[in-house]
Amino acid sequence: MAIHLLWNPAVLFINGVSTSFMNNPATHYVSLIKTLLLALLITGCSNHHNSSYLSATWIGDSLEAMWIGDVADTSARQHQLSNAQGMTLSVSLRTDSTLLEFRTPVSVLKKHAPAGSFKQYTLAISQQTDRSLTLIPVSDEACAFFGNKHRLVFRKQSLVIDSEIRFEKIIFHTTECFGTCSVFHLEIDSASRFRQHTEVRYRQANCYSTREGYFTGTMPNNTYQKLMTAIRTSHLRQLTSDSDDMLCCDAPIGTIILYANGQRTSFRSMFPPIVVQNLVNVLYQIAREQAGTRTSTPFVLEGWNGKPSTDLGNVVDQ
Repeated sequence: MAIHLLWNPAVLFINGVSTSFMNNPATHYVSLIKTLLLALLITGCSNHHNSSYLSATWIGDSLEAMWIGDVADTSARQHQLSNAQGMTLSVSLRTDSTLLEFRTPVSVLKKHAPAGSFKQYTLAISQQTDRSLTLIPVSDEACAFFGNKHRLVFRKQSLVIDSEIRFEKIIFHTTECFGTCSVFHLEIDSASRFRQHTEVRYRQANCYSTREGYFTGTMPNNTYQKLMTAIRTSHLRQLTSDSDDMLCCDAPIGTIILYANGQRTSFRSMFPPIVVQNLVNVLYQIAREQAGTRTSTPFVLEGWNGKPSTDLGNVVDQ
């Protein structure tokens, strides 16, 4: 911290004016007051600039990931941190120009864990630009979480694009969540054509919803391009796991099947890792908002038998 302050331009400026003030206090009194105010302004603006660029999704070389929201809010667990194995933590964040300090509470259900205790994942900022971050794990928790890597390079997800993807089609399935979540089965091909079946779960009994049933259509170009960007930045082809062990809670299970470059990649998860969350969000948005033409002819999609589901068993990953 002493080194950081020593090289702070505002501090150096104040030191220079302070020396001048000692030589001639009557002449420089007003100048000193102005300088102090200016230094506070410079420091405040510098700190804001240095932290605001962090608000983004950052992806590491081995698909480690950070999702950082409002850096000004240091209390809420609104940020996320995940390692190469896809383990994801909801964390709070404290930061300055040299450190990222993530915190997550230790469960009070664990033995010998006093209430209010937390784990601290501290990463030193080695290099930074508006496009990339080079971080060094410092705390024991951070070292263990990231597999004892000595150095981590993160890049903004929106700028790390897989330009080699030759998209063919994508299939998206969701399940119920104890009977209250709508169920979607969606297929989109490279010609922007889609087929979708929707079951609206949260509505009054015996009521009809215009959003339910079988639909076909063609997506507008801006929606299709948004999907392509999400696919090219999701790194779905690099994920090694075909399923998520955390199938534990009242939440829908999502299945994504991607055909690209003549290969099939599938992913199934209740809580998708940070790297694919944007793709999942885009697919949900398309499924909920995309208007199509209703058809009375049922169809079958890969991973779904073409019939409305009455339980979680109708969605399978092949």
